[in-house]
Amino acid sequence: MRFYRFFRQLVLNFAMHFTSVSMFQFLASVFRTVVASTTSGSMALLFLLSFGGFILPYNKMPTWLKWGFWVCPLSYGEIGLTVNEFLSPRWNKQIMPTNTTMGLQILQSRGLDFDGYYFWISLGALFGFALLFNIGFVMALSYLKAPGTRAIISKEVLSQEHGSEVSKHKTHKDKTTTKYDTSVSEPINEG
Repeated sequence: MRFYRFFRQLVLNFAMHFTSVSMFQFLASVFRTVVASTTSGSMALLFLLSFGGFILPYNKMPTWLKWGFWVCPLSYGEIGLTVNEFLSPRWNKQIMPTNTTMGLQILQSRGLDFDGYYFWISLGALFGFALLFNIGFVMALSYLKAPGTRAIISKEVLSQEHGSEVSKHKTHKDKTTTKYDTSVSEPINEG
């Protein structure tokens, strides 16, 4: 039974990783410059941490902010991980005054008192987010115009380019100096 829960935890961690990689890959494809993609990635992290349920639990959020919890991919990861962990048999110890299990009381304190099947809903939601982000990534690469490019060339190519410009100037200079003979003849030695 423990191996089963460990495998579920491993699969959900993989889904969270895959979703986050897909999200940041999508952001990098939409915001093509380093500055814009770094800024959008920072804003995405701020959104994830604010609405994910770690800093501000779901039951402590104001009603007008609860939509952010359900739009945030991190919250589905949190639901899946906590349901998998705190509904396991080792957390089924009864607490006397409330007559609930210890695991259920922890879930209720964080506003995550969902049934066990929410693990599978969370897993499906994470793969759904990853699919949406990957579709957006492909669309952005296909239809958005590439940003202006800066040519990066090596020193050798640059010196060859400057060398060809210098040789062009030399040939032009040689042509102009041949019109006017400015050579000085050497004195003849009669010696």
